Formats: sequence, C-alpha cells, structure tokens
Amino acid sequence: MVEPKQEEERSELGGKPGPRRQCAGCAKRDDADDLLRVVLGENGMLAVDLADSRFGRGSHVHASKECMQKALRGGFAKVFKTKVEGTVEELGEQIVISADRRIEGLLAGARRGK
Repeated sequence: MVEPKQEEERSELGGKPGPRRQCAGCAKRDDADDLLRVVLGENGMLAVDLADSRFGRGSHVHASKECMQKALRGGFAKVFKTKVEGTVEELGEQIVISADRRIEGLLAGARRGK
C-alpha cells in the first residue's frame, strides 16, 4: 500500500518519489534530500558527505541540533556497529567544511564547462 504523502509526490512530479531514509537521531523517515549523510572515516571520525559520493555504510540525520545530539548519544553507534564519539560542534564544523568543499568543486566544474 502506498503512503498518502508518496501519492501526492507522484502526482506532483509525475514519477516515482525519491528515496526515503531514517534519521539516526529521531528515527523519523524523511526524503534523503532533506537529511545529511554521515559516514565513518578511516580514522574513526565522523565525516559529512554532502555529495553522496563516499563508499561504505552511511547514516542519515536531520540538520537540527536535537537530532544530532540524539544520534551522537546512540544512533550513530547503532548504525555503524561501533562506538562513535563526537560533539555537535565538531559535526557542525564538518558540515561547514563539506559545504565549502562541495561549492568549490561545483564552481570548478562550472568554470571548466564554461
């Protein structure tokens, strides 16, 4: 059975709705585009993946302080099946760094494509 929200999306867009993911903090399901993808780096540190290009297991979280706190308390550990340490401030810094890197890459691609 199709959820009512998905029927609305299909009728508006004329096709299949996008992928849905579960937030590691609040456990609510939402469109993947509305969530941040977080991966566990080689060094055991969390890294934000805005381009959805990193391989491996990823977790998704809403970009709110409350969801990030809940995810850091236990949601990420459950998803990655290992102990994950970090703070909301560190994750916020990762978001800024990832956004800057993504913007630079998009601008460089646009410059090359003229």
